[in-house]
Amino acid sequence: MGEGSLGLIVEGLVSTLLVATIFYCISVNRKLERLRDEQKGMHQFIRELSAATSNADKAIQSLRSTVQDSGDELAGQIDKGRNMNRLLQGQIESAEQTMNKLVIMISHTENRSPAQEPQHLMAQNPHVADELRRSMLGFEDLELDAEPEEQLPYDGLVARAKGAL
Repeated sequence: MGEGSLGLIVEGLVSTLLVATIFYCISVNRKLERLRDEQKGMHQFIRELSAATSNADKAIQSLRSTVQDSGDELAGQIDKGRNMNRLLQGQIESAEQTMNKLVIMISHTENRSPAQEPQHLMAQNPHVADELRRSMLGFEDLELDAEPEEQLPYDGLVARAKGAL
């Protein structure tokens, strides 16, 4: 066993290490390929996440705009409602004044003799007749969607009006 066999052992050992290195490199290469595939999947996931985030941002901006528009519209409707409420309160007050004047006129009519004419009543109270005409101005154009609560007969209206006095 001389130098030849020692060289043969060394070459055998080197060739064994070389084969082991080749198998190790193949194993590392497979792991690197899996890592590259996972990296591609990760890039795709990041793109999809970015697109979803962008869509969510757009949706949030749209919702904010919608909420703002709805809030502005609601505020306008509230203002219109308040103005209509003020208008109706004024017209209710005017109607109550007219009703009171009618009650006064009816009570004067009930106290007159059958021979008295309505013209005579108006002649006796010209300021009441003028105020009644002025208070009625503007009511002919009033359009209300609401149904009247109840239809009171004439006597019921007079009794109700007298009770309000």
